[in-house]
Amino acid sequence: MPHSAHSVTDLENCCVVPNARYLTTRPGLGKLNTYRARTHDVTDDSTTFPAMTFEEFCKHVDDSKEPSADLSETLKALWYAKKGNWKKAHELAQDISSEDGSWIHANLHREEGDLENARYWYDRAGRPVSSLSVDDERDELIRTFLRPA
Repeated sequence: MPHSAHSVTDLENCCVVPNARYLTTRPGLGKLNTYRARTHDVTDDSTTFPAMTFEEFCKHVDDSKEPSADLSETLKALWYAKKGNWKKAHELAQDISSEDGSWIHANLHREEGDLENARYWYDRAGRPVSSLSVDDERDELIRTFLRPA
């Protein structure tokens, strides 16, 4: 069915995602059309970007008990990872069905010491296994997913 043939109801269920340049329905409702410019996917809630620097993100991790509600799911997973809550970070990363989520998932399995599983997730992310330390790669992930303030 061409895009123009979708009903108004279908279009009301759509999200236009800034900076990702694609139109898709919300998770679970199926896709209309995809025009990906970045690896972000609606299922990882990348539509929300806090105006936060890397240093502010790290301070937020140090000073807070929970991540800010305006963080994307990718940043929430990384927040918990940086906070030392591997289990919660892994739970969130498992639910991010994009290359971004796979990259976070790979980093978490490297931290766990499960290199075979990490290699699998790097492959799903379309990335080579990182030569950085786990912490340095995690910082790279955070910087990648933070939008400049």
